[in-house]
Amino acid sequence: MRDVEGDGNCLFRSIADHIDGDESMHRQYRDMAVEYITKQKDYFAMFLSEDENIDEYIKDMSDNGTWGGHFELVALSHLLNVKFCLYLKENDPVIVKSGEKDLKGSKYVHLAYHIDEHYSSVRKLGDTDQAPAERISVDFDDSESDGDSTEGSDREMSSVTKEMNDMHLSKKEKKQYKKQTQEEEPDSKGKGKHQKNKDKKEEKSKNQKKKK
Repeated sequence: MRDVEGDGNCLFRSIADHIDGDESMHRQYRDMAVEYITKQKDYFAMFLSEDENIDEYIKDMSDNGTWGGHFELVALSHLLNVKFCLYLKENDPVIVKSGEKDLKGSKYVHLAYHIDEHYSSVRKLGDTDQAPAERISVDFDDSESDGDSTEGSDREMSSVTKEMNDMHLSKKEKKQYKKQTQEEEPDSKGKGKHQKNKDKKEEKSKNQKKKK
């Protein structure tokens, strides 16, 4: 697993690493997903909970740092003509793809999903280059859910929604996280601004005691 920065953009960073070898290109994948969901918003709105609004969802997802989930994976599957293979600890891999067209034989983009709600890119052992990930051979069959009919698309999205229910943050949780990260301003080691200040005070206090 090649880890990426945990700044709320980790899904898109992981995809950018796997496809381009450069996680800094994450914004283009967010924009692509948002544009597609906007065009198909009546369709995606069917799978939101009653207290969520598709226009608010799109607005929220347009912001840097909002966590992406299965809607964005389905959108990017369609746009990039790929299938996403998600690895979860102690679970079978989850295949996420658009049901709107035949994706048999399409490339897989391999991602890991961690219990602390973080994504990372999955590569072959030894694939350490800053380049697109080497192709990983897979030995499982997900052809049953491949289809190009509208009916198949609905079943596919419904199935993905159930499989990844725990992996998709609610709108309120996303906003709460975004507010927290804006207040904390996490540094490269994952500590917030307030924690850093606290650490500095504690260190200063220890140094003063040593001098005495």
